Parts: sequence; structure tokens; C-alpha cells
Amino acid sequence: MFPGAGNGEGGASGDPFAEIRGNSAEGSLFGGATWAICCAVCCLCALISLFIAYVIWAVLTIVTSEGAAETPCGETYNIWAFCLAVVIVMPLAGCILSLVANLGGVPQLMAIPPLINLGFCFWGFFMWMAIDTECMIFFETEYWDLTLLFKINVILLTFTFVLLCCALCLMGAMLGSGGMQGFAGGGKFGGDDADDQKDAELRNACGKPDVDEVVRLLQSGANHAARDKSTGNQALHYAAQAGRTEICKKLVEVGASIDDQNITGETPLALARGHPDTEEYLKSLGARADTSAAAAATQEYV
Repeated sequence: MFPGAGNGEGGASGDPFAEIRGNSAEGSLFGGATWAICCAVCCLCALISLFIAYVIWAVLTIVTSEGAAETPCGETYNIWAFCLAVVIVMPLAGCILSLVANLGGVPQLMAIPPLINLGFCFWGFFMWMAIDTECMIFFETEYWDLTLLFKINVILLTFTFVLLCCALCLMGAMLGSGGMQGFAGGGKFGGDDADDQKDAELRNACGKPDVDEVVRLLQSGANHAARDKSTGNQALHYAAQAGRTEICKKLVEVGASIDDQNITGETPLALARGHPDTEEYLKSLGARADTSAAAAATQEYV
């Protein structure tokens, strides 16, 4: 008899495993997640065991079927050489190329194994299609294990080729979608969204009193229309927000938009509140602090 089964210990039902199970509603020691993990591990072990058994069988088949290459059908349709290349040569070549690519710092070599896979896929597929009925009957009768290995390899290579094509198509679709989104984002702000180091330095300098540094960055190619990714601010927004009137003049001289809006819809004049000189300068150019009326009219028109 389990301890506590008759005196109420371990729960009202006298369950001896109540303390082990805790608050779980499961009727066993293991919860659902634990069973799922156990099943996944078992499936993985089964797949690994199956793969190891397949490799052993494939190697033994190649070793014991070497004579198939010397038959008349084998000389015409050398399925033995194909199986040897796919089962032994191709994996070894892939491992060597991976080591060289990782240790030698040549990642471009990783593109070679898929190309080799593609070549063997076409070789096996067309050879299978070309084998005449007489030779196929001969292979299936005299070397049934080699024939089975040949067909399995062709099917697996074709399957991996189809998966590779699907992956490439998916990547192309994702890249195309990203490009369209980027174009749409650029159209929303009406300017260049490049956020490289030089443009970031210009935006930072516009909030400081060093006019010469701003001029230097502009002359070196920094883009005054480039935006801060997090706020949508351009260089003129930062200059106006900091009350740097002289810097605002330099930016306007090179074409900065006085009514450009950031992500929250604020213009440089709206950010210049509290800096009378900067506000006066921007107003003299016709800048607007609130463009909501124009935006509403545009939205109503759309």
C-alpha cells in the first residue's frame, strides 16, 4: 500500500504522486509537453537509425554489385557508377568543400554542392529514362538491390532539386515584396531614406552650434533629405528643434524642404517652438507649423 493512501496524505483522493505531479491536471507523471518532447526525440532517433541503416545498406550494395558495371547493360547504363558517385563521392566532396569554405574563409564554395546535386539529378533522371526494357529487366533480375538503390537516389535528388527551386522562388518573392515596401516607404516621405553613417553625422551636427561642421558634411556628400529611421526627421527638423537658425539657412540653401513632415506629422516650424529667431526665419519663408488642413484636403480628395 502506498504511503498516505489511507490517511488522506497526498491529496483528498490519497494520490501518492500528487506532490510529484504538483498542480498539473494530467493523469500521469508527465505533462503534455513532456510527452510531445519524448515523441519528437523518438521520431528523431528513428529517422537517424533509418538513415544509418540506409547508408550501410547502400555501401554494401555498391561493394557487392561492382560486377554490374562490367555487363553489356552496365557499360551502356552505368547505374553502379552513378550510385557510387551519389552515395560516397558526392557526400565526401560536400564535406571537403564545407571545411575549406569555413576554414579558408571562402563562403562562395558553398554554392558548389547544390550545383553538383543538380548535375547528378539530371544525370540519373535522363539515364533512368534512357534504359531500355531489356536492360531494366536484367538489372531488376540480376542486381535488384543496385537497381532499387539507383531509383531511390534519383527520386531523392529530384525531390531536393524541387525543394531548392521552391526555396529560390520563395526568396525571390520575399525580396520582391521587400523592394516594393521600400519603394512605398520612400514615396510616403518623398525623399531619400538612406541612413548611412555620413547622413547620421549630418543630422547630429545640425543640433549643435558648429556651422562649419555642417557645411563640411554637406560638401562631402551627406544628404540633408536622409531621414532618421525611428522619427522620420530630416536634418532641418533637428536644426529647427535646436534653434540653430544659421544651420537652417545653410540647409535651405541646399534645397531642404521647409514643410517636410516627420513620422508624427511635425514640420521644422512646429519643432522650432521656443526659438523665436528660428521661428521668424522659417515663417519668413512661408513655412507652416500645421499642415493638417492640407493633409485633410488631400485625404478628402483621395
